[in-house]
Amino acid sequence: MNLYGYILVVKIMYTVLVLSWFSYYDIKYRDIPDRYVWLSLIVSIILFIASIPFYLGRFGYQLLIGYTVLSILLSTGFFAMLYFMGFIGLADVFVVSEIALLFPLIDVYDIIYYKIEFPFHLPPVLPIILYSTISSLIIMLFKSLFISIKHYDKLPQDIPLSKKIALMFMARPMTIRDFLSTKYYYPLTIFKIEDNVLKRITRLTFDVEEEEYWEYQEEFRKLVEEGLLSPDEYVWVTYGVPYMVPLLIGFILFLILGDTPFFELFS
Repeated sequence: MNLYGYILVVKIMYTVLVLSWFSYYDIKYRDIPDRYVWLSLIVSIILFIASIPFYLGRFGYQLLIGYTVLSILLSTGFFAMLYFMGFIGLADVFVVSEIALLFPLIDVYDIIYYKIEFPFHLPPVLPIILYSTISSLIIMLFKSLFISIKHYDKLPQDIPLSKKIALMFMARPMTIRDFLSTKYYYPLTIFKIEDNVLKRITRLTFDVEEEEYWEYQEEFRKLVEEGLLSPDEYVWVTYGVPYMVPLLIGFILFLILGDTPFFELFS
């Protein structure tokens, strides 16, 4: 194995370690400390710079620039849009960008376990994101099946069927009493007082960067103390699917399958 082979192995091991580490924080705290994100970004940039001489020697500057720019656009561009729409956290944007920097070119396909030779390959970050998205959808599907069987009767009756299905994918019912003692759950059932009338609103999204779960707990606690809500009333809350976990699954699937399933599908 030459020097770059060792660098490639280091990058793969580093990525698995970081994604596993961040998955732990994402599951337990629903937040990744900024210092860890910045540290991992710096290391990723260093590894990218260390790989440039080998990229130039094997692929030339045109492929290096083309694949790197495309990888950044597919990762940072798309995830930044999701971040500004409030669907994901800023750490997700940084981590996906790091993967694009660590594996911008197709050299990583040399060590894929199950591979078929194709005239060209997708930028590695693209199948990684696709595998991650599929994994996330599968997790949500099993979750929704469980919810539909056990808690269908607790769905709000004043919302359309499409919204009920989306709610089963994204959330679970919980009594207000239980919600007040949990951490990192965000309510999709919220309450507003209009014209001295308490209105119940069902939403499907929340801003992960702007909203704090404990602020809703304080609001709900105040409504209970004022006698406007019963602590045994059910609301729908979401913990979400921590994206670091599907991203780790997606990266491992990529190391096994590469982009072979996508070419097989379209061929």
